[in-house]
Amino acid sequence: TDPEVKLVEPDFCDTDEEAVAKAYRDKPGLASKGLLNEEEVKSTNNRQRDQWYRLCTMEYLSRQQQYRKKQSNYAMTLKLVVPCVIGLVLLLATCWPLWDNLLDIETSNHYATLGLPSTASISEIKKAYRTMTKQWHPDLNPDCG
Repeated sequence: TDPEVKLVEPDFCDTDEEAVAKAYRDKPGLASKGLLNEEEVKSTNNRQRDQWYRLCTMEYLSRQQQYRKKQSNYAMTLKLVVPCVIGLVLLLATCWPLWDNLLDIETSNHYATLGLPSTASISEIKKAYRTMTKQWHPDLNPDCG
């Protein structure tokens, strides 16, 4: 609920002596008549310096709060999304019966399809494959599948 703070350029001098010198430069008419109160100039400079530091502190705290809020939102999102994704993966891994069809791990079926033992050499596999492709080519079997 902090109001958004907009920083402006500082309007104060670093030392009281600089503030008095600036007042003499900026208001030569008052200085020549002896109407320039140096204590009042120093007090005004100190108030402006304090106000500037308060504004800088408020801006810093506001930005820090926004940053923490943003980080908190990211952390909350991760805390919700990661368990959901893990749960979904575990559910699919344990309950979905199609894994056996999707992951064809049994290579012995391939050898059996070609009519070869699992110890067949590469040249025997190629020969059996070419024979099967000729036998089951769509041009030779128009009624198949």
